[in-house]
Amino acid sequence: MIDSHRVKLPYPKLVATPIAKHVVSQRVAEDVGVVIFIATLRSIDRSVTTSEGESTSTGTMTEQSKGKLNSIANDVHFVTNFSKENCQNSVLLATAEVLVESRNGCKHIIRAFLDQGSQASFITEATVQLLNLTRRSVSGWVSGVGKGQMRIKYMFSLSVKSRHDPKTIIRVNAYVLRSVTTLLPTTKLSAPKWSDLETLELAESAFKTPGRIDILLGADVYSNILLHGIIKHPRVNLLAQRTCPGWVLSGKLPQ
Repeated sequence: MIDSHRVKLPYPKLVATPIAKHVVSQRVAEDVGVVIFIATLRSIDRSVTTSEGESTSTGTMTEQSKGKLNSIANDVHFVTNFSKENCQNSVLLATAEVLVESRNGCKHIIRAFLDQGSQASFITEATVQLLNLTRRSVSGWVSGVGKGQMRIKYMFSLSVKSRHDPKTIIRVNAYVLRSVTTLLPTTKLSAPKWSDLETLELAESAFKTPGRIDILLGADVYSNILLHGIIKHPRVNLLAQRTCPGWVLSGKLPQ
């Protein structure tokens, strides 16, 4: 057993003085098997003023720091099924053209993907810049299928309207992402003849042509979008569903 009194230590002797606004911190050092706690004095030259105007030394946790820790603990986490990989297939997903207004009142038609497999709605950065929307800071993560997580920092509130009936308004809180999915459909499709489509107000006329998605409308608003009415194709796995933006088509088309 080593006698700590006989061990010559290379550290200078520290004298604690009753100096205001000094804090004592401890660090652990190992010297020839003896664990030594070294007290060091650290002078605090600056103080931090909290948002409430109270002066707080850097040796204590400020309200701002507490807020940051609380925000981490309160991060929201969304799960979505959209994919950014370009998968070549003949599956048609439900897309629609919807009417939105910018901050200055200008009307724009953007392309929406109706995805009830997503817990929340998402909007692209380019669309946010186009509409000049007012952003709200949030903290959270969104995870897809086997692709890790993406950080979300902002949320935007907007009203989505039907091109066929502008009086129908859907309020959406959408989280901003650089992109929400790949082009949909991923390849140009050839839909079979279907006489029912000639009498329906389609949500999108160019549903067979690949195009960029500007906003993803998730399960948080899907029930407000969906209306009564489903028509199935008599021969192939394709169906038309009535929604506020119009009739949307989805299903697997023949090769």
